[in-house]
Amino acid sequence: MEVLPVLSLERRKALVVGGAGGGIGSAITHSLAQAGAHVSVITNDTSHADSIHSEAKERGHDIHCHIKDVTDSKLSLHGR
Repeated sequence: MEVLPVLSLERRKALVVGGAGGGIGSAITHSLAQAGAHVSVITNDTSHADSIHSEAKERGHDIHCHIKDVTDSKLSLHGR
């Protein structure tokens, strides 16, 4: 999928929390990277992280995946 040339996110940062391994979330994640953003993904599913990373590498994108469960209330409160 082509990103419109008017959408430039060069040197901007984007964080995708949840859904990045699915159809729409994956398209959004890769579109952000194609537009020039430094993209980080937070997912609680290792297989989704592996899939996102592999596809990003094939497309020449640098997407960072972090395995975290943001629904964990203690993690949300204390950031660990």
